[in-house]
Amino acid sequence: MRSQSIKRLSQQLVEQWLQSGVGLGSVTPHHCLSAIMGLALIVDNPDQTKRIVETLLTEAMKQGYSSDWIITEIQFEAQARTAGNRAEWLQHLLAVGTVDDAALDTYNERLRRFSVT
Repeated sequence: MRSQSIKRLSQQLVEQWLQSGVGLGSVTPHHCLSAIMGLALIVDNPDQTKRIVETLLTEAMKQGYSSDWIITEIQFEAQARTAGNRAEWLQHLLAVGTVDDAALDTYNERLRRFSVT
C-alpha cells in the first residue's frame, strides 16, 4: 500500500476505535494510529488490515478488554504475519513464555481469532 493509503485507512480505523466505546486508558490516539500504521505496512493489504483491527475492536468490546490489550494484539498480529506462519509463531510464544492459565487462555483466544494458516 502507498503511504497516503496507509495513513488514510489507519485514520479511519482509529476513528472507529475512538467511537467503539473501548476506553483509551493510558493509550493515546497517536498510539492507536502508530500501531495500526505499523500493522498496515506489514500486512500490505487494506482489507486484511481492516479485518484484523475490526475483529480486535469487536473482541475487546465483547470481552471488556482495554485499548492496551488491543495494542498488544495488533503487535501480535503484525509479528505473526512477519513470522510467516501464525501457528508456529503462537507455539513459539507459548514455548518461550511462562505457561500458566492466562498464557493458555491467550494462546487459545489467538488461535480461534482467525483461521490458522
